Amino acid sequence: MIGVPHYLLAEVQKLAAEGRMTVVRRALVNAENLGYNQAEVTRCICSLSNSDFDKVWSDGGNIFFDVYKPSYIPSFDRTRCDPLYMKLKISDGEVTLLGSFKLE
Repeated sequence: MIGVPHYLLAEVQKLAAEGRMTVVRRALVNAENLGYNQAEVTRCICSLSNSDFDKVWSDGGNIFFDVYKPSYIPSFDRTRCDPLYMKLKISDGEVTLLGSFKLE
């Protein structure tokens, strides 16, 4: 179903807060280019709300990502409000994978 997240946001946030998160290289480079370190990415994920959910993205097979588009104020620069695009999934019930992290 496209209008509802594939993964429970509370579970995604719990895993991220526990440090059980893998960030793919491209997303990591994009985050670093924005000035975000791993801790800031985690804070961003933990601040997501259901209203930030946009859609479910699929590769056409069995891989699903929940797409969130939050407006996030990073802790290192409270004068900024970044319109972000994030693709998240849970793999094997224990690791949150960040497929994309960039400005919208």
